[in-house]
Amino acid sequence: MPVEFPAEPVARAARAGGTTGFAVVATALAIALNALSGSRDVVIGIPTSGRAHPDTANIPGFFANTLPLRLTVDPRLTTGATLALTHRALMEAHQHAGTPFEEIVRHAAPTRGQGSSPLFQVMLTLNETPSRTLDLPGLEVTRLELPPADTQFDFSFHLEQDEDVITGYLTYSTDLYAEETARLFSERLSAIVSALAGDVDEVVRDVGVLSVGECVR
Repeated sequence: MPVEFPAEPVARAARAGGTTGFAVVATALAIALNALSGSRDVVIGIPTSGRAHPDTANIPGFFANTLPLRLTVDPRLTTGATLALTHRALMEAHQHAGTPFEEIVRHAAPTRGQGSSPLFQVMLTLNETPSRTLDLPGLEVTRLELPPADTQFDFSFHLEQDEDVITGYLTYSTDLYAEETARLFSERLSAIVSALAGDVDEVVRDVGVLSVGECVR
């Protein structure tokens, strides 16, 4: 399912909070999950580059790793304080970026249902939009937009950010959610991002999680 929302509110919230666009979107996602599930303990899967060690600099291949980002959403806190907690959690998580995900699962020994992913059921990626042109002598290169075909999680957001807009795709488990439910979840994420760019002293429980479409119904 295509996803699109303005990049300006994300950048504004990141500047105000002294953090990154990824932290802003992750915070909005955590608030959305808290509002819909009632759980204050939210775990989101995030990717890491896996190339922190100098020895990997000149080695081709896929070195990406996955980390569980554990966030606590307290409805009594302000959005600014909640964003600060996400920033701190991201800093702490990236200190362990080299730890293989399989090792984390082995030590955590989580209980899970058959077929479910361990530790988290929501994945978030947010990358800068790559250049539309690639200069390779003797070759003409065209970038193809290929939406993700499947996901092993309940929800997966695959997003790219440029100066004006954040675009990408939401893939979801069709065994658990109808298309309309997934679309509303995506729209609510955009609405919460806009709220984070507003009054940083607004309390989380007062943040409107309804999308524009839901508000006019």
